[in-house]
Amino acid sequence: MGAPRAARPQLAAVGYSSRSSRADRRLRSSKAVSRTLTDALFYLRRMPDDEIDYESPLPPYRQIADVVIGEIERGELRPNRPIPSEATMIQRWGVARDTVRRAVRYLREQGYAYTVPQRGTYVADRSE
Repeated sequence: MGAPRAARPQLAAVGYSSRSSRADRRLRSSKAVSRTLTDALFYLRRMPDDEIDYESPLPPYRQIADVVIGEIERGELRPNRPIPSEATMIQRWGVARDTVRRAVRYLREQGYAYTVPQRGTYVADRSE
């Protein structure tokens, strides 16, 4: 009849359970969130401007937004001047358009940028 079937690996032996409770999953998730908050600066400091660190606890859109915020705070992007276009950011970081749009939305929500319909998104004047 052929070779015997290989034994199925025991899930419990490697730390998993087929009956893992929601509370257990939530606890593991909350530990990941707290690690996210403490490790975020470490990951950002070592991230080059033109690269997304997919192992970072921060999502790619936040990494992009944080790079743009850094450019604004250093004066590389001046108030009332346009931020880089979506196409430029897509090419610079090699991400999807939706990721760039989320980064721009985050910049607007944090008060670093504003959008003029049919014109574009500009750096907000935060000196006031």
